[in-house]
Amino acid sequence: MVRSVKKFLIGLILVIGIMLIHSKQISSKKTLKKNLCRSFEDNFHKDKIVYIEDYDGNPKCANWVDVSQARGAYSIHSGKLKAILHKPKGVQGRMEDEDGACNTNIGKGLDLNSTYMMHYGTVSVEMKANRVGGVVTALCLMSREGDEFDWETVGEDIKHAQTDYFYKGAHKTGVDGIIHAFPDGGTIDSDYHTYTIEWGPNRTIWSIDGITVRTLERSSNFEDGIYKYPNKPSYIKLSLWDGSGCNGTAKWSNGPINWDESPDTHLSYIRKVTVTCNPKYNKVVTDDDDDELSE
Repeated sequence: MVRSVKKFLIGLILVIGIMLIHSKQISSKKTLKKNLCRSFEDNFHKDKIVYIEDYDGNPKCANWVDVSQARGAYSIHSGKLKAILHKPKGVQGRMEDEDGACNTNIGKGLDLNSTYMMHYGTVSVEMKANRVGGVVTALCLMSREGDEFDWETVGEDIKHAQTDYFYKGAHKTGVDGIIHAFPDGGTIDSDYHTYTIEWGPNRTIWSIDGITVRTLERSSNFEDGIYKYPNKPSYIKLSLWDGSGCNGTAKWSNGPINWDESPDTHLSYIRKVTVTCNPKYNKVVTDDDDDELSE
């Protein structure tokens, strides 16, 4: 009799333990929220950009937040976003470091962040970039933790575009960044090209004008016991910036810009951005869900 009671109590304890574990699993699943992401297409027929000083934190109010260091870094006309890089105020501060010439006073250009973050999905930008050495035009996915995927063009090297990625801010020079020729033999400024980043949990694909030029597999990035593959929700960034800085930046961007002889502004153009959020990992918001943007 005593033995039977003991068996019963042990069985009861096991059942209760299993129920508690199961309830915790259900509770954790309920509290796990998907990233809120907005799928949209911006043809720049309307100005849906808000300056950071005027942004109230409501992502529904605009497509983009202008986080540029000065106003006047863009204009919108005839379905095109004109990105503007302005000459720095004062002297350019030309100097030499171990990597060559560089400027200590840097021009101010466009820097836009999407109002929503994306946790896996696809973004495409139709862009005509600037050809002047030292001018960088970029499409990036960037997380708060330092995860990043890039499409970048640098002036002077007009027949190529560059892909790059960072994991928690870490980067291996010559490995993570790759230079690509245009599949059709074009140039960065001869016409609009479509730059695409298709970011998934297991692989990321970069393409130009619909042609894949690079594939990054998560499985190939296993190091120190972890997968060093960007996986955090990220903002979409559009930028035009002065690559004349020191510590190797000017050398990489074919700069520095000689602002003493250069025009006061340099321009790049964007005519369409398409964002498609992966519904498996995001709670997807569309234009139809958002009255403020569909008026």
